[in-house]
Order: sequence, then structure tokens, then C-alpha cells
Amino acid sequence: LKISSAQVFRVHDDLMDMVAEWHAEGIISLFDQTRNLKKMLILQGSEPIVVKALSELSQTESAQLAAMHVKSVVIMPVLTKDKTELYLCFNECIHKRSWSEQDVQLMENAARIIQNVLLRKRQQTSLESSYAALKSILDHAGSAIYVTDRETGKVLFANRVLKRIFHAELEENSFQEMLSKAIEKGRQSSGSYELFHFAKGHWYDMYSTSIRWVN
Repeated sequence: LKISSAQVFRVHDDLMDMVAEWHAEGIISLFDQTRNLKKMLILQGSEPIVVKALSELSQTESAQLAAMHVKSVVIMPVLTKDKTELYLCFNECIHKRSWSEQDVQLMENAARIIQNVLLRKRQQTSLESSYAALKSILDHAGSAIYVTDRETGKVLFANRVLKRIFHAELEENSFQEMLSKAIEKGRQSSGSYELFHFAKGHWYDMYSTSIRWVN
């Protein structure tokens, strides 16, 4: 693009935070701080803004950009869930610039990439929160709960009740074998079984089923 500088801003109320900045050689950063900066008036809305000359803007918008030595700018909003999360500013500080369609398309692609990253991050955070909530519920259940990968045998989850009752078996890696024998006797992959623990002299009711587990 051969621009002078670029910034990523997050707007909140009448303030803005500079999340990231890049500037070309010879162009000095105009920001001596990155948080709670006075919001630029032009940073609003959810549509791209292409400015070839500051004369196209209001007096206030023009003055704010001129104070940053910006002569031309393209602003790309980054939206998630119909809400503008960030603004990408691509600046030309040396001379006025007539932005080409190719320039604008490249900037739109950059905004779209950041948008996709934010969405994936949010989805991952949501999954992690859901898993933490599920783990907490299962940990406080009154029954022993045990989850393994059907193909690899890897233990995915064991709640506190199970760890307390079958601590020794888990330490000895014999718990899975004990369960498998009970299931083999029942001759079905899912259903209810009775499990007798010889060392403890206790019978346990057991239910086995296949589930989709989000790790």
C-alpha cells in the first residue's frame, strides 16, 4: 500500500484506545500514550470511510486529523455481531492521495481477517466458558462420572466423587480395565450394568453411553 502509518483503535464512550500501530521509516508515532485517548469524531458508524482530502470533512474532523499530520485516510470498521469493535485507520501523511479501488479492497480484506480472528477468539472463549461450567456441574454431582475417548482410551474427565472412591484404581491405571470387564459381561456398548469391586466388597450401579464431548 505504501502508506505512512496505520493504527487500530477501540472506541469506548468518548475515548479510544490504540490497540496497535505501524508507521513507515521516517514517520514518527504521534501517540505518547495508548489508552483513554480523546476519541476522533470521524471514528463512528459501521461503513468504510475514504478521505482523499481533509476538505471533504467537517471542520472538527479535519482539525483532529490535521493535528496528526494526516492528509488522506481510509477508515475500516471491524464488526462483530452487528457491533463495531475496532476501527482500522490507514494514513497518508506526506501528500494527498486518491485511493484506488485496489487500495480499498486490500484494506477491506485486512479488516475482514481481523474480524474473523476476533470471532474465532470469541467462540473459543465461549466454548471454554461452557466447558468450565459443565465441569463444575459434573464435579458437584452426587454420582461418579468418568469420560474417556472411545478410540484412544485417553481420560477426558473424572469428577471428584469418582476420584475419591476409585483413587487407588486410577493411580494403578486399572479402573478402565475394571469398567471394560463389566461392559463386556453386559454385551452391549451402552446401558446399565452392575459392577462388583472385589477389594471393597461393594456392588455399584453403572450406566455407560456414548456422547459428544467438547474438550
